[in-house]
Amino acid sequence: MNRCFALSGEELRVKKIKNGTVIDHIPAGHALTVLKILGITGEEGLIIAVLMNVPSKKIGKKDIVKIENM
Repeated sequence: MNRCFALSGEELRVKKIKNGTVIDHIPAGHALTVLKILGITGEEGLIIAVLMNVPSKKIGKKDIVKIENM
């Protein structure tokens, strides 16, 4: 399994990143728009984790983008 992910029982969890950027509290369904605005296409060779519709106590659902070594 990829070093960014870990299985926890029945769940797939994204591990913390040691060096990089985390963009949190993105309105649900907008993570891909954030990547587009940043000009990230996936061809850069970066390890990118996109989490969409993550439960949030404050806003109901949110998206998160994690980019290693950026």
